Amino acid sequence: MNILFHVEPLVQLNRPEWLAPWISHAEGMIRVLRKSLAGQDWNYAVLTNRYLARLRSMDDISYIVIEQPSPAQALLKEGEDALHTWQRTNCPDEAMEEYCKLYSRILQKFRPDVVLTWSPAPFYRKLWPDCLLLHMESGIFTRSPFGHTQFMDPLGMYSNSFLAANGETFSRLDTSGVQRIRNLRDQLNHFLDKRCPFRSCMASLRERYPKILLFPLGVSGMYSSDCTSGFRNQFDYLEYVLETVPKEFGVIVTAHPDHRSPLEGGNKAFFERWHSNFVHRDEFDLYYASSQYLVRYVDAVIASHTTVGWHALLWQKHLIVPGRGQSEMTPYADAANLHDLNDVLSRSPRDRDAFLDWAICHYWIPSKFYLDSSWLSAFIVSGVEHIRTHQDLSHFFERSIAEPAAIYSWIIEALDPLAPRYNSAKYPTALLTNVNQSKGFIQVFVDTGTGFIEKDSLRQTVSSIGLSSFDFDLSGHACIYNIRIDPLDQPVQLRIKRIQLHTAAGQVLDIGQYCNNAICRDDQGILFEHSDPQLWFPAPHIGSRLVFLRVEIDYLAVGTAVQSMIGVRNQTCLASLTEAIAQRDAQIAALTQLVTQRDDQLTTMAKERCQCEMSPRDSTL
Repeated sequence: MNILFHVEPLVQLNRPEWLAPWISHAEGMIRVLRKSLAGQDWNYAVLTNRYLARLRSMDDISYIVIEQPSPAQALLKEGEDALHTWQRTNCPDEAMEEYCKLYSRILQKFRPDVVLTWSPAPFYRKLWPDCLLLHMESGIFTRSPFGHTQFMDPLGMYSNSFLAANGETFSRLDTSGVQRIRNLRDQLNHFLDKRCPFRSCMASLRERYPKILLFPLGVSGMYSSDCTSGFRNQFDYLEYVLETVPKEFGVIVTAHPDHRSPLEGGNKAFFERWHSNFVHRDEFDLYYASSQYLVRYVDAVIASHTTVGWHALLWQKHLIVPGRGQSEMTPYADAANLHDLNDVLSRSPRDRDAFLDWAICHYWIPSKFYLDSSWLSAFIVSGVEHIRTHQDLSHFFERSIAEPAAIYSWIIEALDPLAPRYNSAKYPTALLTNVNQSKGFIQVFVDTGTGFIEKDSLRQTVSSIGLSSFDFDLSGHACIYNIRIDPLDQPVQLRIKRIQLHTAAGQVLDIGQYCNNAICRDDQGILFEHSDPQLWFPAPHIGSRLVFLRVEIDYLAVGTAVQSMIGVRNQTCLASLTEAIAQRDAQIAALTQLVTQRDDQLTTMAKERCQCEMSPRDSTL
């Protein structure tokens, strides 16, 4: 059986290596499958672009590279990339035909039986109707303080998913699992009550606003945010929400934890000046994925795509999905617009506990299971049999992921004991100077065949600015494929002094080359503007086992100091660019003058030649 991992070739947000984690995840899933009895005999390939293919760590699988942009892109709607077109299901027939020809040609030597993709790719189903096409992304739980879940959906992504297509049927679900959801809610409340950093802030907001709504922002330019919201970008979406929600209601706005938001660059002051219902506190940025803590204290969540929308159901809050776009959450919402909020919020939220129990037990797969070789291979085999014998996919998720008790136990066991985690450009630098107050960490992830996961990681405290040395014990891992170093859990500028691997045979291996997700690497250091800095490299293939890793890092600046440096760097770059443009303009002007002079000379020469030819010839013999 041929298993193809489709890691989106289209470069998104002008960041060619932005999808690097998907490469790691694909290779991790391949290692998991190879451990199973069935998966040992399967063939594997990864299809992606040349930038991401360079990051491979497995030499024994095929990488199929597709160049971008594809000529078929020109056949799409003007101003729209392929992902937006696939998600909106409005691809012109001519473009679909060209994409099918392209992928048929590229995959002529690897006809897939199964395709696993993290983005919409409908041409596979068009090409091979009996191919199992599984769309993967994060489920209800994805960030700290929760463990990670993902869906593997044969229908599509988000608004084209199984949840979107079968929303009406969930109203007729058996309610026998409702008590499980209620017990889970009690356990999570107990866990979060002791860790939520926003209790006093929310108490003060309650005194000011009779109703409070939470609006977690998405990512501008991403098909997942743009198509589900129906707006050009998140700025327009936020402006619409603030204009439409009654002014007496507070709207808490939170930024995406891993991406830039429309609140940056002075926009926060703009929204505060023009919208009295806009609420954003610096402390919301201070903690990672703050929406997951705030949702328990609000009356409603406005969401079109974010997993926080599912959390609204978990905490029995009103879910409002504005109807401009196409969202998988619409069938489960209390309202599809913002125009009747007084009426909507005066009623109790819909009871969706039966749906939540079904989705947790059948749809959102915990990492404990999708990283288990026996479970994952059995899921794929079952899916292939289903797609080849049933045209109707409405029964695809009939079988439970596992025993419900095991799933619910995992949710509690996977909770992050170090939550809440810091995450912000406003992280106080002073915290790093006091070991007792510090929550700054360096973390090393070891890929043993399942990708980079929390359970295979080691963590140490970063106690101060300056040079620090860390030793990590690797002796408990028999086979290591890749290593990732997260030097800090906040924005940072640093210099790597040394990365060394020590083997059981006494060898010392210096690591000089590694990938990173920094915005800048020069003689002044490596600059990370976000709170998830990463360095990663393949473990060397040697005969002796790795026993420990030594890392020496010179921490130069953190938190607000980093943001200041980025501002200075941007100003310097702008000044340099302006100067370069001025120099180029001067060169063009000089060349233009030179060309004009040459044209004048040629014109003069032509006139002189013409006069010579017209003058009377000398007839004297």
